[in-house]
Amino acid sequence: MKAITKTISVKNFTDLNIDKKIFLDESFQRGTDEKSSWEDTNKKEFIDSTLLGSAVNPIVLVDVKAALEYNLQTKSSPDSVLYFQNLLDKEFEYLSIDGNNRSITYKDFRNELFKALHKSYLYDRGSSEIKKDFDKYSTMPSVLQEKYNDTQIDLKVFTEITSAQCRDVFRNLNKGMPLNHQQYRHSYPSDFAQYVRDNRKKYLTALSKFLGNKDIQELKGDEYIAKMACYAFKGEYSKVLLDKIYFDNTTRGDLSTYLRLFKSDSNFNSVLKQVMKNFESGTQHLQPNAVFDYFVTFWNYKLNNIKVEKPDEFYKLWLKQYVKEKADVDTTHPIPGENSEYVFDDTIKKIPDHFRQWRLKYLLNKIEGEAFASGLLIQQEDPDKYFTKNQKFLFWERQKGICPATQKTIPFEEVLDYTKWHGDAIIPKDKGGQHTIDNGRLICAEYNIKKSNRIEEVI
Repeated sequence: MKAITKTISVKNFTDLNIDKKIFLDESFQRGTDEKSSWEDTNKKEFIDSTLLGSAVNPIVLVDVKAALEYNLQTKSSPDSVLYFQNLLDKEFEYLSIDGNNRSITYKDFRNELFKALHKSYLYDRGSSEIKKDFDKYSTMPSVLQEKYNDTQIDLKVFTEITSAQCRDVFRNLNKGMPLNHQQYRHSYPSDFAQYVRDNRKKYLTALSKFLGNKDIQELKGDEYIAKMACYAFKGEYSKVLLDKIYFDNTTRGDLSTYLRLFKSDSNFNSVLKQVMKNFESGTQHLQPNAVFDYFVTFWNYKLNNIKVEKPDEFYKLWLKQYVKEKADVDTTHPIPGENSEYVFDDTIKKIPDHFRQWRLKYLLNKIEGEAFASGLLIQQEDPDKYFTKNQKFLFWERQKGICPATQKTIPFEEVLDYTKWHGDAIIPKDKGGQHTIDNGRLICAEYNIKKSNRIEEVI
């Protein structure tokens, strides 16, 4: 890596930002553009430091054109060539690695999104005071505006660097204030990371119903969406699984393919869209872990071929019952695998998944009868109805109790549970196949949903 140091005036640097010549890659931000990791108080103090001449830490950038030329010459990182060429094609001159909050603050002050502190400042011919009603960029005393605009800021500009090294520089610069788990994952650019960021922006209002501003700033909204995808993919989530989804190309690719993340009409995206729409209407101050129960409920319905016919009404029913159970601090419940009994609210604070599974079953036992009776939920027909029960047992026996697609063991008592195992035509009907014993098999339901009607070789 190679870098040079240079100075630039606040005015010229802000002009570069406003003219969209500096690319703020979200991978290199602790927070988000919508919810900066700096509050207005922090921004005011930084403008104060600039006017006092004490904002001395350099802003770290990459010269896009120079970095592209370097990577073209070395030919060691094709990904870097694509990355920097894309930025150059979009007419960016610089990539910001560190100092995004300061850059955003300069731009926001110019755009008058916050006001300066009310105090006096020295300039070369005396002093001047910023007062109430004259505390915006356009209304501050002209001598102080000139002083502010002409203030020189230090830049450290990398000219020889790869895209991977950009990530390393960002992490090293943030060692003094360690990144949280999601901020660290966030610093690895990938299609999945961008998918999460895009959906956090899309559903920010909904996420803000149960996550605070500080949570959003610290990328808890991103982590929440990543947890949803992880749960839909693996039936659980953990730090280890989330790390694999972000850092392991194979795992990330399998997840994207299985959930069809980049298809707007995929099962996962349709569920995500609906639950976020419901959350936007309000969550009655439920904790994030409680709200996650609703997503799991909705996702399980999708897998089990249960249609939520009236999702808004069902959400109201679910939320009302959930809040009622949460408010009951007198009734304790035995939890399978636990020696103690718990009130409902205490189970929400527990991380192990068996607490969630108990809550889901307990709550749905309270509301599903009414939901089905009133048409809020509809059990759709068995998706593999074309094979009889006897045929499914024949498949099981022929396969020696093993799913030929996933190699999972099929318990005898689950053979007829179509939420777990499907009778599958090896050659689908719309491709000329018949629903006969020779053309059939018993396979994992989730795998079959993913496979759709593609022809696959029998294992």
